[in-house]
Amino acid sequence: MNPPPIGDALSLAWERFKQDPWPILLMVLIANLIFLIPIVGIGLGMPGALLAGARVVRGQKPEVDDALVGFKRPVDHIMIGLLALSGILACCVGVLVTAPLFFMGHMLVVEKGLDWQQAMRVCLDQVKPQLAAWVLYYLVIVLFSSLGGLACGLGVLVTAPMAAIAMAFAYESSLGQAPLPAP
Repeated sequence: MNPPPIGDALSLAWERFKQDPWPILLMVLIANLIFLIPIVGIGLGMPGALLAGARVVRGQKPEVDDALVGFKRPVDHIMIGLLALSGILACCVGVLVTAPLFFMGHMLVVEKGLDWQQAMRVCLDQVKPQLAAWVLYYLVIVLFSSLGGLACGLGVLVTAPMAAIAMAFAYESSLGQAPLPAP
């Protein structure tokens, strides 16, 4: 399974962001505050950013509960977050492999009710065969998000929510609509 075309994802993100920027901006800001919690913050904040982005992709309005969804099953989300960050152990660049490989695991926990081991297995089975495409997709979206910081820091208020929408779009167009394989 391949990620969606990057241009399509960013185009959709821009269109949806323009329609009603404030709810997604607020949810991404909350998620970014959660990211500040040492070690476990990425695991607790990422599900909120992704769920808020998924709501926007679906034409829904994100809510504050979405940003805090990582706290509903914290062990599962912390473990997925640690898997995504585990590549740091390989001279830091390994995270460019592990983050794209496992980031959708958060949505599998939230929406499909999987535990972290099941989500990890689905990510390995479904994402790993096309890992190069997912790494490129993830890298471009993360770089795009980071570019907003170059505009006096304020640009990130546009690019970070757009990145959350683009990441959620990747989930929606791949694992979100796909039936899960039998255990």
